[in-house]
Amino acid sequence: MGTSPCYTQQRTIERIHISTDRGQYIVGESVWLSLYCFDMTEKKPHLSNLSSIAYVELRSNEALVVSAKIGIIKGRGNGKIELPLTLPTGNYRLIAYTKQMLNEDKPSCFDKILPIYNTLSTDRLQQGVFSNEDRLSNTSALPDHIESPELKLKIGVDIDDIPQNHYFSVSLANTYAEALSLSVSIALVDFPTTHDYSIDTFLVRNRFNPKDIRFENKYIPEYEGEIIKGKMNFSEASSPNAKEAFLSVVGTNVDIYSSSIDDKSGEFSFYTHPIYGNREISIDCPSVHEASFELFDPFVQPPIAPIPALYINKEYESFLEQRSVEMQVSHRFGIDALYDRSVVNEDYLLSDLKPVVYALDDYTRFSAMQDYIIEILKGMRFRKIDNRTFLQILLETNQGLAFSEQNSLVTIDGIAVFDHERLFQFDPLTINTISLYKTSFRIGKNIFSGLAKINTYKGNYFGLTLGKNALILDFKGIHYPSKFTGFDWERTKNVPDVRSLLYWEPQMELYSEENIDIMVKSSSVPGKYAIVLEGITSSGKPVYQRSFFNVK
Repeated sequence: MGTSPCYTQQRTIERIHISTDRGQYIVGESVWLSLYCFDMTEKKPHLSNLSSIAYVELRSNEALVVSAKIGIIKGRGNGKIELPLTLPTGNYRLIAYTKQMLNEDKPSCFDKILPIYNTLSTDRLQQGVFSNEDRLSNTSALPDHIESPELKLKIGVDIDDIPQNHYFSVSLANTYAEALSLSVSIALVDFPTTHDYSIDTFLVRNRFNPKDIRFENKYIPEYEGEIIKGKMNFSEASSPNAKEAFLSVVGTNVDIYSSSIDDKSGEFSFYTHPIYGNREISIDCPSVHEASFELFDPFVQPPIAPIPALYINKEYESFLEQRSVEMQVSHRFGIDALYDRSVVNEDYLLSDLKPVVYALDDYTRFSAMQDYIIEILKGMRFRKIDNRTFLQILLETNQGLAFSEQNSLVTIDGIAVFDHERLFQFDPLTINTISLYKTSFRIGKNIFSGLAKINTYKGNYFGLTLGKNALILDFKGIHYPSKFTGFDWERTKNVPDVRSLLYWEPQMELYSEENIDIMVKSSSVPGKYAIVLEGITSSGKPVYQRSFFNVK
């Protein structure tokens, strides 16, 4: 991969819009996100095909309080952030950006005010929260009904009142002549807010002349996945001129990347595919005897405007108490984990290759790896070359079967092990399966002849020791795409259903003339609920619709 973006990428002007499931939150809740990344280079905005990662920050006037990475595919992405129980009451800024957006001389990040209330303590942000009994009358109450004529919505059987704890359908019909990409939120109505962040308002506010945008090209656009940057500190006496580092992701798959290391600065850059979830990663520099590593923070915390004060009103009290009960019940009974994850591809290297898999429980168990190699794993062998132990794999080549030389790759629970002596000494009683790949493949500029992929029972690489040139550290990956349907509620027994959020679908795709029925279960919380549909057509036309019903 090149080290600088091509000319067309340099000129791509991106802007982000984020829809959230609700307008305000209490600590302990999740903020569900539906993200749109637009290409504003042309006169008519359209979803961007450039960036694959968005960086989301929740900020106070004083600090960054929560951060998240959201994967982007063809301009759309989704995820959620968890609000810590320690956040003081106040207004916060939710901002988002891609690295391409930061290449502009005056970056314009997505910016949204989120009121957040701490119902468990009296802590408030400094210089940011006021009580004002008259403030409620100054808020701009939203109209009762907003409708996009080409998007038809039907609730149940045309009724306005839904019984508590009752299943009902929400029907959507796309009568546009083009496809729609939407977010769907069904939730108890918040108290009034002065902040309007609908997608049509966003597009109006981001009308500008692309010729006025200047680029400084400080960042490489993240087209395939996150570019993980860092630095290696090493001893000059033990370091050859050419140094290369490898990054591997701990897990059941093989996810490995390589990077050359700058001789002077010690800096490296791994060009990765999307890495989902909070994971462990291993960084190893086989050509160096001893080294230490550090990763650079990908969240740049760009400057933000001062956050306006939050005005609270006595009339909010009962609403906040109900939301607080909901949050505590969810945490107490694990209900906050009842959401659906979308399937993502996490095996980019080996997805098309067929291995020979050995489940070791199918054979006589031995206490030494050498015994398995001799008695069972006929496609492998250990060899001593120049007093070093190498694992060799029997490969299928154009000339027939032949053992590899010294360049076979070994992974244990996803960690690349370049010193094969460590496999020779590894406890085989912890191993569940060994998968042999009898072909050559490339990682960066390196070609490996065969792979022995070893997965332990617990997946925690127990018993594996690494050298002084390797390090395992925690890594915050991309949030898994996920939605909340409420259907998993049936798994909970004898738990009160006090949900105020009934349904959240961050990325619903509707083709032209397509109809879809959503089955929703109301909770035991009575009140006025809103169905908010927000999105964009394939040609870039914004869609926003809001309807209401009552739960009694």
